[in-house]
Amino acid sequence: MVDDIRLVRELGQDTPLPRLAELDGAYARLMAEMAGPAPAAVAAEKATVAGARRVAAPRRRRFALAFGLPGLAAAAVAAVLVLAPLDGGGPEAAHAEAATVLHRAAAAALTVPDVEPRPDQYYYVRTEQAGHESQAWRSMDGQHDGYFTVPGQPAEPVPGCHDGRQQAYDKYGQLEVGVTRECETRPAYRPELPDTADAMFAYINADASTSPRETRANYIAKTAMGLMGQTYLRPKVRAALFEALSRVPGLTIVRDVTDGAGRPGIGIGWNPGSGDQYVLVFHPTTYAYMGMRDFVAVLQVAVVDRAGQQP
Repeated sequence: MVDDIRLVRELGQDTPLPRLAELDGAYARLMAEMAGPAPAAVAAEKATVAGARRVAAPRRRRFALAFGLPGLAAAAVAAVLVLAPLDGGGPEAAHAEAATVLHRAAAAALTVPDVEPRPDQYYYVRTEQAGHESQAWRSMDGQHDGYFTVPGQPAEPVPGCHDGRQQAYDKYGQLEVGVTRECETRPAYRPELPDTADAMFAYINADASTSPRETRANYIAKTAMGLMGQTYLRPKVRAALFEALSRVPGLTIVRDVTDGAGRPGIGIGWNPGSGDQYVLVFHPTTYAYMGMRDFVAVLQVAVVDRAGQQP
């Protein structure tokens, strides 16, 4: 199967970016898909786009990149959007620019084919961290055995959880025959996750209100990061997550960043309160999520039928 991130990158290297006035209404389609009122930042951006179109030349063109989701049969078309420069400075302008990237990441998410996985299928994720690739197969319903691998090391099992019990393995990954342990089911697919911006914001913000204000953005961003890293998110859910993140105060845009594989992108950063800055990295032209700055890169994702199956 085609590695979607790699294909997008290769196609995008030789393709010119469109002007803002040439965009074909990706935000309008996004807001029509999302069941919930658009945040103020989106409304302001729509007004900017509308104004630009009024003064633009009448000739318009459509610009898109095709990319595939590994393991899925359908192909999608993702609009390539331009990051519009914002005037002024200060926290409000910085947040507005970060929100723009997240709006566009949400629009890109809606172009991916929507596939509802079966309970017995697996969420396959290939990542790179510190120069080492790893692969993971996580059970969609959390009840089937999966595992993950790192080159040069034995595969580590991820046993499924049935009625609060799971098969036990020793620290070397060896099966302990006849031994089980208590467990909590952790499915890779969670159909109950909200698929609107309002509901998703309430979800990721549920416990943050009890935290000090200076750590609120960190708490929410970590919750979102956990969902992106461990959970199979259908397009509307992923779009809702990015839209919800755009409402979190304190986020800023970080330019000239690279993910864990050294691929360049646009970053959305937040301060966890420890002096360091954590940064989510998005593709500079498609706005697909790529990973975290200098930490981890998401190379490939897929829905597969069994643990160990390559997309």
